Amino acid sequence: MRWKTMSQVYKKLEKEYDVAIAYQQGFPTYYVAEKVSAKRKCAWVNVDIRSAGYRELFNRPFYDKMDRIVAVSDALYQMLAKSDFVNPKILKTVYDIINVDFIKKLSHEKKIQKENEFVITTVGRCVFQKGYDLAVEAALLLNQRGLLFKWYFVGGGDQEPIIKQKIKDAGLEEYIEMVGMQPNPYPYMAAADVYVQTSRFEGFGLTLNEARILNKPVVSTDFPVVFDQIRDGENGLICQMTPESIAEKIMILVNDKFLRNKLVEATKLEVNTTSETEPQKVMGMLLQ
Repeated sequence: MRWKTMSQVYKKLEKEYDVAIAYQQGFPTYYVAEKVSAKRKCAWVNVDIRSAGYRELFNRPFYDKMDRIVAVSDALYQMLAKSDFVNPKILKTVYDIINVDFIKKLSHEKKIQKENEFVITTVGRCVFQKGYDLAVEAALLLNQRGLLFKWYFVGGGDQEPIIKQKIKDAGLEEYIEMVGMQPNPYPYMAAADVYVQTSRFEGFGLTLNEARILNKPVVSTDFPVVFDQIRDGENGLICQMTPESIAEKIMILVNDKFLRNKLVEATKLEVNTTSETEPQKVMGMLLQ
């Protein structure tokens, strides 16, 4: 409904471009499809598009105007290939490009003071998709079990007032700190004893990758594409999408230092080569 209204007032760009890229589903894709003239058009899909509420019937005509469609994970590629959103013949996987050295450098720019509490960090937009409400409920369970902890919520979004009220209602102001949007979230990741992802759905789960680059043991909900990254019990723990399961997995890592160290050591063996491999994929795709 929004695009049908807004498209009436957006004028087409007069200039013709060599390449036009829509680096997100929804509005950017609609805009590039209908308002941009280009010799080649590419659209990225970086979320589980069906779970995010997009409809195949409405979106297919826009994607049919693209020369190439990019999924940011193998699992997302498989989902799209089996759907009616896109023509699978023009579908390709390109992982998000991660600069490992840059992330590690940024993680040292700010020192997060730690007391004697167990530190948990979650990074992401404060929206329904990211499941901060589940995190608050899990935190309440941790508090009831007597755990002394500090949980940093890093990120802004339209659910901030709702989540702040939930924290207040649960009496968790001393345990959860909402630090809002941060230009550099990595010091909060670096300070964590455990990184926790409470998402309901993702296209890839970039912050999980970033946390492992910083050698953090992770707990993540079982959104479909998480299995592209996490092998349960080997390089992270996967929980059900409930506060009880999230809290249970966190407590396992609190109480099992051996397992925590095992997950940390596993992250040290992982090699992220996206900064070498993925730019070549992108340039090859754009110049075809």
